[in-house]
Amino acid sequence: MTREEKGTLIMEEKKNTNRLRYGTKEEWIKWYEEKSGDTFVMKANAALYFQAKRGIMVCRLTGDSQESMLVIDYVIGDGKFWYDFAEIIAAMWNCRCIGTICTRHIESYIRFWDGRIVKKWVQEGQKRFLAKDRRGRYGTLTYRGKDDITGKDTYLAILYLNPGDKPNL
Repeated sequence: MTREEKGTLIMEEKKNTNRLRYGTKEEWIKWYEEKSGDTFVMKANAALYFQAKRGIMVCRLTGDSQESMLVIDYVIGDGKFWYDFAEIIAAMWNCRCIGTICTRHIESYIRFWDGRIVKKWVQEGQKRFLAKDRRGRYGTLTYRGKDDITGKDTYLAILYLNPGDKPNL
């Protein structure tokens, strides 16, 4: 029996959650939509990267040559793999930073990426964090409100790629 005949959607039960082990682009998107309750939408000028065992990353370039940013719209699947992949793409395009929207608990998110909080403050009613990773790179995380679907807090997360390149706060 071929992979297609068996079906490529393999689920692993783990503490009442399902994890997609491998699949087609369509299966990864379906899994994401079912898990998150969100609808997958490709933005203009976005590139979709796919790997059957790792999932999908959708990203796009913004800004000019001096202040370019790789914006990550979606990471579906193996976040650590796609994070490393995003850094490679950003380096190839000489981006100053990588930006995304974080829908996870923000302090856990910072620790997950081997960062530590350098400063916390409130600016214009928004919670903000300045973090630094082991390589000396800074990141800013700014509260942007509750997610319309999940009701969870969301943050704009920006990682500056050059060690010591500190944002103007």
